[in-house]
Amino acid sequence: MPTFEEINDQRERLTIHRRNLAHLLRQEAKCSSDYVPLSIVNGINEQRGHIQRIKRILQLWGETVDDHPDDQLPNFYL
Repeated sequence: MPTFEEINDQRERLTIHRRNLAHLLRQEAKCSSDYVPLSIVNGINEQRGHIQRIKRILQLWGETVDDHPDDQLPNFYL
């Protein structure tokens, strides 16, 4: 069973990755629709991957994790 510290560590990491994602999404929104730098696109995908991994870990540990709208691509992109 995970310790209190391990759970808190994962929750802190989740917060950091969500903050990074929000920053990247703001950068993406400032770009023209014809050109978004690859570094921003890759960064968004990377942060979403980290978020999904941490959420799975916490859920496997029996923790409740809220879903945020930006955690994954909107349905109209899928």
